[in-house]
Amino acid sequence: MAGVVESNQNMYLGPDGNGNFIPVQVKSVHTKRIPVRQAVAGQSAGFALKKIKRSTIRKGMVLVSIDSKPRASWSFTAEVIILYHSTTIHTNYQPVIQCLTMRQSAKIVHIYDRDVLRTGDRAKVKFRFLYNPEYLKNGMRIIFREGRCKGIGIITNANCDDEDTTTATTTATATATTTKDVKDKGPKEEEKSKNNTSDTQNSTKNKEKEKEKEKETNPTTTTTATTTSTATTTATATTTKDVKDKGPKEEEKSNNNKSDDSKTEKVKDNEKKPK
Repeated sequence: MAGVVESNQNMYLGPDGNGNFIPVQVKSVHTKRIPVRQAVAGQSAGFALKKIKRSTIRKGMVLVSIDSKPRASWSFTAEVIILYHSTTIHTNYQPVIQCLTMRQSAKIVHIYDRDVLRTGDRAKVKFRFLYNPEYLKNGMRIIFREGRCKGIGIITNANCDDEDTTTATTTATATATTTKDVKDKGPKEEEKSKNNTSDTQNSTKNKEKEKEKEKETNPTTTTTATTTSTATTTATATTTKDVKDKGPKEEEKSNNNKSDDSKTEKVKDNEKKPK
């Protein structure tokens, strides 16, 4: 607790489950069941709040002045010391964090300059609350534990949500620029695709025309081939016919030649016989 809280003072109460702070009015202040005008830092006091139900208040909520412009944080960074752990601590480790009256489970999102943490190690660690955002300030001391594991630390950056939002906005702007570039390039790409399709159509048409020309030239070649084949067949037919016509005449000539040869042989034999 820091500062002074007076009766009939307007303040903010929060954060709620969504990280919002509700404007409230302090109707009265009690210290040790005695109504007083104000409560100073270091005193234990009770406050009567106007138009606020008891069910809306949870442990860990704070009363802050309107001028402070409070913000709730889902994630924060802290310089921690591991007092004891039986093995090692990795990312996604979920201890219970205690800071003043706040107590909630949180997850280790990132360990800077290290992969694991062991007993006696010092490191800068980024935590993220699992259930509700909390009100934190730089320099607050925290204690975290899980089973027999124990550790302490000091908050160095109470609002790491700004870094997350900046990274998210940068990624969003990057995606927006890429989509814009894609949209800008869209008509050009469409024109290119249309040109490509037209080129392919023209090429197919040219191929078809070439095929038709080949078909037109092929019948002449076939006709010439058929004429040559018919000419050869007729030539062979004539030669075979001539051979057939000449066949008996040649046989007669060969028979006559044989008879003449036999006569000459007989004459020679008669001349050789003795008288």
